[in-house]
Amino acid sequence: MNKLEQQIEALLFWIGEPLKKSELAKLCDVSAEQIGEAVKNLPAHFSERGIVFIENDDEISLGASPDVFDVIEKARKEELSREIGKAGLETLAIIVHKKDGATRRQIDFVRGVNSSFILRNLLVRGLVQKFSSPAVRGYAYKPTTELLSWLGVTKIEDIEGYAEIKTEMDNFEASLEAASPEGDSTVAEASIPVETTDLK
Repeated sequence: MNKLEQQIEALLFWIGEPLKKSELAKLCDVSAEQIGEAVKNLPAHFSERGIVFIENDDEISLGASPDVFDVIEKARKEELSREIGKAGLETLAIIVHKKDGATRRQIDFVRGVNSSFILRNLLVRGLVQKFSSPAVRGYAYKPTTELLSWLGVTKIEDIEGYAEIKTEMDNFEASLEAASPEGDSTVAEASIPVETTDLK
């Protein structure tokens, strides 16, 4: 496995969601043709591992091999038996208060940490859903009907203090962007300024 193939594998693992080849080319500072060649070689590197390389049209991602489904299912059931925790509540609060849906990068930016694992947890629980959003030209996350039921409301706007908290979050995110002109989520070392007690 050469350096470019290693970079692709690391990015797919760290980001934790499908990436377009054009995005990979930009992140790795190479041409689309070079990404295409590297992608052709990657499946062979996963042939005897618990992770598989998935290619769907112009998007690629990593997934669990069908051969290890039993242990993945066991881990999933164990995870569902646990409480969501502070990280989960923070992430739900961000998603709930983003009108057009929240991207993983936006969530990471506000929380200051990688949110891939907790997003996967919330997806498995059926509390959020992933969708292709024209507004962000990519994937975003939004609340599910099950989450609204869990919160005891019929629509997002019925959550107590929704308008005020949304305004506070918008202002907070704007201040982070002002402090980080290039929008680098890795420099946003701050906590979400919303009360998550209403989401318990």
